[in-house]
Amino acid sequence: MGVKAFFTGPADQAKIPKSRTTLAGVAWAGEEKIVRVEISSDSGSKWHDAKLGKEDFRFAWRLWNFEWTPSRPGYHQLMARATDSAGRVQPVEPLWNPSGYLWNAIDRIGVMVEG
Repeated sequence: MGVKAFFTGPADQAKIPKSRTTLAGVAWAGEEKIVRVEISSDSGSKWHDAKLGKEDFRFAWRLWNFEWTPSRPGYHQLMARATDSAGRVQPVEPLWNPSGYLWNAIDRIGVMVEG
């Protein structure tokens, strides 16, 4: 199973205020532990470490959160990627697999920051 992180909040296409907002999600990596989740708000140019939950076990989903303050009003694309204990990083593009069941590309959501 590939390494994977995704957003649980805010929802894709949500409207949020131009103030500190908690981004949250889960990550997993099959037999490995999740050791890092990173967030980008600038299309992947810069990445920032999210805070990981206590679930530091193999085979476990790991909660994460990140306190984000938007730099400006308008549309923002947020990205989340995970790294596991074997050093595997969630890819930008997924590898092809039958029926797409193992899809694990970097998760992306869009939010509208209201001024």
